Amino acid sequence: MRSHVRFLVDSGATLLASKDPSAFDKAALLYGEDADNISIEGRGTLDGQSEYEWRLNDLDDAYIRENTLLTKALGLPLRRSFPKDFPKRTLYPHLVLLIRCKDVRITGLSFVRSPSWTINPYACERLVIDGVYIYSSLKDAVWADGIDPDGCKDVRISNSTIETGDDAIVFYSANIYGPALPCENITITNCRLSSASSALKFCDGNLN
Repeated sequence: MRSHVRFLVDSGATLLASKDPSAFDKAALLYGEDADNISIEGRGTLDGQSEYEWRLNDLDDAYIRENTLLTKALGLPLRRSFPKDFPKRTLYPHLVLLIRCKDVRITGLSFVRSPSWTINPYACERLVIDGVYIYSSLKDAVWADGIDPDGCKDVRISNSTIETGDDAIVFYSANIYGPALPCENITITNCRLSSASSALKFCDGNLN
């Protein structure tokens, strides 16, 4: 995404993300960095085409460590959903990743089956997300959060339905794309959230 661009996915149209990770030069289907006055809108669909597989858990995951230890003590197998080809495959793209963008509107669209966090803005200002539908499988979709504003300010999320296997909305102050920044002046109105994890979450998410 570049400054002053309106990206329209019209009614009846579906934009499919490639299942081949080598097709991505950035970690997202739609990517913008240091852009101003952009919109992503329409009545169409962005489909991440994520795929999952259930298998025995061989990952030391802090979020389910207690369950892992309990089932091990009972001599029971613990099966869980993994993104297909994990950990051999390392890139699972977002549907939208925006870094240090200003005056952004994301409206009207459906975002489905994202392989990772669906909409992930970092250090963005004056961001409006209105009337969107976000879906990932409540049973299978690990890591497929709905909307994850990270260090953003002046954000409004409204009139949206978010149904996700991971967290629906998470506010981060993480150092993934740059210095950890606070989220400021956030408004959420008239949204319906469903999640197999957290509907609304606050997290630092730092990597060190």
